[in-house]
This record gives sequence, structure tokens and C-alpha cells, in this order.
Amino acid sequence: MTNEQIDGLIDQLNTAAGSAVIIPRALTEKVAVAHVWPRDLSDYIQVSPDRFFFVKADGRDYVGAVQDGGPSDMHVYIKRDFRGQGILATALDDVIFPWLAQVDGRSEQRLTFQEPKVKRHFAGRLGFRSTGELSSRRSLQAYRKRCVDFVPSPSITAAAFADMKQRLDRASQWVEMVRVQVESHGLGRDGSKTAADLRKALNCLGGLDDRIRYDANDAQGIWL
Repeated sequence: MTNEQIDGLIDQLNTAAGSAVIIPRALTEKVAVAHVWPRDLSDYIQVSPDRFFFVKADGRDYVGAVQDGGPSDMHVYIKRDFRGQGILATALDDVIFPWLAQVDGRSEQRLTFQEPKVKRHFAGRLGFRSTGELSSRRSLQAYRKRCVDFVPSPSITAAAFADMKQRLDRASQWVEMVRVQVESHGLGRDGSKTAADLRKALNCLGGLDDRIRYDANDAQGIWL
């Protein structure tokens, strides 16, 4: 994802105006992890989301982001007015790397930079070892013992549940459309694995909203 696209995601998270689907969860007061589908899914298919860490400065708005490409790479971006202040380096060292090591089980991280001077400034602060002109790496083992007060997950709200149910209902609608379309071609009749799998998918989708209700009641004492 380009810097311009990431900048747009930060703006959308701050203003709630945009076409991406962003589902964030706060890790600390200044850092949130989020799963992102970058465009309106009505005309664009992307099953698996991108994972980001969004970072605040001292205010309420997010000013930077880290696109997590897994152990092999990360894309680090911060808005121009906040560069050179160590905001992202601090967030990585204090929150993101400990979370990846302790919760995600990551043992190593590699970083690639666009310019050598950025690499020298950024990777040097975080103790990365150079592996090339624009690349570096470091072990995350030491972060497994780092004490961080991660905030607990927020309780589910009626609005969040309504949003989930709407998506489940829409998924059921699409699967039913496929089932009918398959049958229109003389396929998926009784006794076929296709018919059985489609019915199974519909049955699972149809009961998931109730399962979410019961999970919320068991875990958080909330009945939706």
C-alpha cells in the first residue's frame, strides 16, 4: 500500500468518512491494532484483511500507521507534521513489538526502508542489525518479557452487534443466491456434496448471530 493510501486510512479512522472497512481495537491509549479492507467490498473482493497498527501523538487523532506484512516486512508511515519526533519508534518499541512477541508469537522482525538515511535513523533507534543497504532485522525474543499494560477488549455494543448481524444476513443472501444458481444449471441436487456443503454453510451462517449473543452474555454479561 502506498504512503498516500495509508494517509487516507489514518484520515478515515479519525473522521469516520471513507470507503475502507476498518475494524480497530485499542492496545493502549495511543496504539490500536486494526484489520482493514481497503475499499468498498460491494465491487471489490478481498477475503483476508490487511493488519495495521495506528498510532496517536498526544492528542485524540491518529497520526501514523504501521502496515504489518508479517515477520518479513513492515511499512511504516507518519504524517509529515509529526516526523522526526520518534512517535512511531516509541510505539514500536513500547507497544507493537511486545504485542507481536507476546500475543502473536513473533520471534523476529525484518524492515525495509525507502532511503538509507531513514534506515540509519529509524532502525538504529530500535536496535536492528543491517542486512543490506535498505534492509535490517532484529530478534523480538527480549520483548516477550516486556511488561505492557494492554487495555482489555471493549464490551460489545448493540450497534456493533447490529452491524455484524447485517453482514451475516448479507452473507446468507449471497450463499442462497449461489445455491439457487447452481440448481438452475442442474447441479447440486439432493445427494451431491455441493448441495450438502451449501446447506451446511447456510445453516452455520443462520445461527451465528445467536452464538454471538450467547458468547457476549457468557463473557461480558451482556444480552443483545
